[in-house]
Amino acid sequence: MLFFIVKTAIAQENHYWTQQYGGRSALMGGAAVAGANDNSAIFYNPSLLPLIEKKELSVSANIYKAEFFTLEHGAGKNLALISNQYGTYPQMISGIVFFRKNKNLRAGYTLLTKQNTHTRFNVRHVFSSNVIESEPGTEDYVGAFEYNNQVNEQWGGGALGYKISDNFSVGISQFFAYRFQSFVSNSYIRVFPQSQAYIASSDNTISLSYNDVRAVTKIGLVRNHHEKPWKYGASVTLPSLPVYGLANVQREETITNIEYAIPNNPNYVSHSITDRQTNLRSKYASPGSIAVGIEYHSKKARYALTIETFARQKRYYIIKSDSLPLLKPNNVYVPNISKFLWFNEYKNPVTNIALGFEHELKKHLTLQMGLRTNLSYSSVFTEQQFDDYENQEQYSISNNTATWDIFHFTLGGTLSRKTGEISVGIDYGFSSRKPVGQYVDFRNPKAVHYFYGNYETGAIPKLHSLNAVVSYTHYLKTTH
Repeated sequence: MLFFIVKTAIAQENHYWTQQYGGRSALMGGAAVAGANDNSAIFYNPSLLPLIEKKELSVSANIYKAEFFTLEHGAGKNLALISNQYGTYPQMISGIVFFRKNKNLRAGYTLLTKQNTHTRFNVRHVFSSNVIESEPGTEDYVGAFEYNNQVNEQWGGGALGYKISDNFSVGISQFFAYRFQSFVSNSYIRVFPQSQAYIASSDNTISLSYNDVRAVTKIGLVRNHHEKPWKYGASVTLPSLPVYGLANVQREETITNIEYAIPNNPNYVSHSITDRQTNLRSKYASPGSIAVGIEYHSKKARYALTIETFARQKRYYIIKSDSLPLLKPNNVYVPNISKFLWFNEYKNPVTNIALGFEHELKKHLTLQMGLRTNLSYSSVFTEQQFDDYENQEQYSISNNTATWDIFHFTLGGTLSRKTGEISVGIDYGFSSRKPVGQYVDFRNPKAVHYFYGNYETGAIPKLHSLNAVVSYTHYLKTTH
């Protein structure tokens, strides 16, 4: 039932390690590539499946999520953007299949939430300033910005793991990923000269959504020393393959009376650009990655480390359109107008690290702790890089909006019984304070920028999230 009660969650798009899976594995920070001992092995490393002794059916959920996000100076100096979100969503439901005729072979199946993020900003700023130099005195200025970006991605699939020997096993997982994204960005500006001879304005509206399916394959290998307390594991995730995608895009830009604000300049005239297309093809892509892990077991404790490196993905287009927008008057020069409805994204190489610890407090009760990085694959542009991007992609839409890095701490416990086990814990996340780019600037508007300010990298992200995690695993049959 949890999979039908999906609500909005956290603002961590453009990150790979937002979600972790299973009870023990999630509470150990996802440091599970070498030793996931539950159904989460289907995701982390399918070669671990033959090492699981019990036939399991498990359900994991983030039963409550609270996130508080403030982007200081995000809309201009001392003008913050705030997004606070609450919700619940499923984490993973999975099971393991044993084969009577081949005890070295295991199969698994799962449905999991890979991404469930929601960022929503809304700000309005009113003040008086000399925005229009050709007009005497100050002008009344009104700027408003609305941003709403929601992503939900579900993975479903199966896995096979085979024990080659007492020390080695291999495995493969095949997932089909369904991704839905809804993106809305609206802004408007009104400038009122004292002469009241005209009103200068700038309107920008973007609304798009797409449904996309792609295939993701993962291959794993593990070495398990039965006579030594060490385990080593590795998994390779291949670049995704597109299966199907459908998108709708609508966009408008309207600039009025700019020729009065900047007189005698033919490059600045009132104009309108508008277009809407439906049933476009979408192709979302995810790059390959390599994860390695190591575990050490003592009499009452486990120590785990996982490192995963994600490959670079050059800028590509999730959505393209062959249409040319309606432009009036048609003698206005607009560079790259053919990309007016295009939706682009790039992914920088990223390496994430997770550390996990488990300790047996007493019989049937264990403590889990974990630390992990969750770095953004989007980079913070310098002003020169932003200008270069504007020259090349001036009218395409960017999906690289969350450039802040996030760090997670997890803590919880697992209670085991003959029929199953339950894990309960918390996941606390916080962002780095490294400055990032502003979404808009209403503080220093200029007529030559259509009444926006300069792009600056002075915004400071402040994110705090708290997630309550519950996982229940039921043993369907004890085989050993």
